[in-house]
Amino acid sequence: MDAGAEHFTQLADKSLTADIKIATWCPTMDLLALSTADGQLCLHRLNWQRLWAVSPESPVTSLCWRPDGKVLACGYEDGYISLLDVENGETMQRGKMVAGTADHSTALQRMVNLVKATCCKT
Repeated sequence: MDAGAEHFTQLADKSLTADIKIATWCPTMDLLALSTADGQLCLHRLNWQRLWAVSPESPVTSLCWRPDGKVLACGYEDGYISLLDVENGETMQRGKMVAGTADHSTALQRMVNLVKATCCKT
């Protein structure tokens, strides 16, 4: 390995019932959001404890965390975006992407920033 390169130690080997399409780590907690090939959206802890799983009506195409880690933004193939409460997986807000938006990731980040500005004032 390169000098100064970081090394990771494998903690466990876990299997899933379906392949992972998208995965993203929470910026503040030991949470991993996963979208699987069978259409599930799951939230796991680092020790692989599943906190919740939902089956959206449309396949997930993008995931983005609110900077404080309390909300997960999801973009769907049908053009909708939803904000999910990390505590229980319930939809807090849902809306259709504006026509002409080039990419879900950018739209998700804008939505997360809007939510941060309106609900995360310190």
